[in-house]
Amino acid sequence: NTDAFTAELENHGLPAINPFVNAPSDFVNPINFPLWSPNFALAACAVLTARATHLTTVGFATLTLPINVAEVHSAITATTNAGLKSAGDVELPITSTDLSPFARQLQQMNPQLDAVQFPPFLTGAWLAASQQLGVNVPTCTQDGLTDYQTVAGLGSSLPPFYVAAFLPDVYSKGYPLIDQFRSQALAEVKAGDKQASLAPTSNPQLTLNAWLATQVVAQASANVKGVINRTKFLTALNHSTVRFGAGKQQVLPTINFAKPNSNPKYTRLFNTRIFLKKWNPNTKRYTTVTTVRAALGDQLVP
Repeated sequence: NTDAFTAELENHGLPAINPFVNAPSDFVNPINFPLWSPNFALAACAVLTARATHLTTVGFATLTLPINVAEVHSAITATTNAGLKSAGDVELPITSTDLSPFARQLQQMNPQLDAVQFPPFLTGAWLAASQQLGVNVPTCTQDGLTDYQTVAGLGSSLPPFYVAAFLPDVYSKGYPLIDQFRSQALAEVKAGDKQASLAPTSNPQLTLNAWLATQVVAQASANVKGVINRTKFLTALNHSTVRFGAGKQQVLPTINFAKPNSNPKYTRLFNTRIFLKKWNPNTKRYTTVTTVRAALGDQLVP
């Protein structure tokens, strides 16, 4: 229960740094300090993948959970606002084991591309079911919702596969901060911490996510005078501007936690930038799609 968890943090004066925010209450809770906005990923998937592929009709698939259904409706609105068409959507229970009927249902709506939003274990099952049905349209999901083994295991026959992303790939060059992360991760592995492994099967992107949160802690702590306690740290955090590199070498845009989002629905969403990455089955890596400009989620779904 996200609301209960954040309420407990608030009672104890503890901030949630880089939490996964996907419910309306998360977007306005003053205890939340997210670094990006995953709630806009499905809308970005639809719009950015359509632009990258020059296609116009998008099909959607997600869970029957209210949060997921709301995100689909927002994505359909964003699709229409972008001058694209929605072929329709399919919703399935999280307990589903055979996804073929749902994949077939979406296929019968004749979308030119699919935008899907599932937990990792269902995303892989969806891709496999679609492949078995001979579905050959581009597919997009949120970055991090498909594990490496699944995508790599589907081989070169996997149709074009995209992710709506918030961060460069962990193996990207040209980002000093990511170089620093990789160096520290390798040092951790040498010290015996196998969970810091950069092997793609270890999903190091999640490790990078957590590491970036520690950069926020370090920068905000530097603004505290005297001994750090909860009250001082939370005050400093609320007045901190955190940086993740400079210029084109930024891993994330600079975030000013003292400046809420001007949209009252999204006051705690400080960074809504989302861009597109594409899976390369030959290198088995994601690369940034440079032919399509990044989008701002709160403009896609105002």
